[in-house]
Amino acid sequence: MQWFLANDKRFLFHIEMNNKVVGYCGGFVPQKIGDGSASGMFQFAFNEAVKGIMKKPWLIFNEEVRRMYPFLWRNIKRKIFRNANATTVVNTHTVSTFAPHTGLVVIGVHTDYRGKGILNELMQYFDEKAKQYQCSFAKLSVKQNNTRAINAYKKFDWQIVEELGNTYVMQKNYSVNA
Repeated sequence: MQWFLANDKRFLFHIEMNNKVVGYCGGFVPQKIGDGSASGMFQFAFNEAVKGIMKKPWLIFNEEVRRMYPFLWRNIKRKIFRNANATTVVNTHTVSTFAPHTGLVVIGVHTDYRGKGILNELMQYFDEKAKQYQCSFAKLSVKQNNTRAINAYKKFDWQIVEELGNTYVMQKNYSVNA
């Protein structure tokens, strides 16, 4: 949850009924190529882990920490001894077509409240946020076998625009007034 709160281009909201969270939704506006929610959350968590170990260095000797974060030392070493001659391969198709958009990262409705209009409220608010950020479209990723979600998104004008392995990329276009 902290990842959503750490940047003004990210948002997370929920709907409550009787002091119970019955639906939630979160999104963000990517700022550059490769700025995805999964990679962003991973980088945020990694940075927080490094800060935690700097504050309490004895944690590096904790077996549970060492077991859960085997990549920690590898990534620290990579950052310290970064090869200045290293090159990054970038998909030129992505570079030429990147445009600011809103990414739908997470959405859910409590099973007891499905079919009661909660998803409609969440999607309406998500659309409002996308328009506030002046984004002309939104994207999301969904597993191809998640037919329930795919059908729900289609009801809200999302369309499948790309297939990546076992995942669909869906997009919704907006009319944004300048």
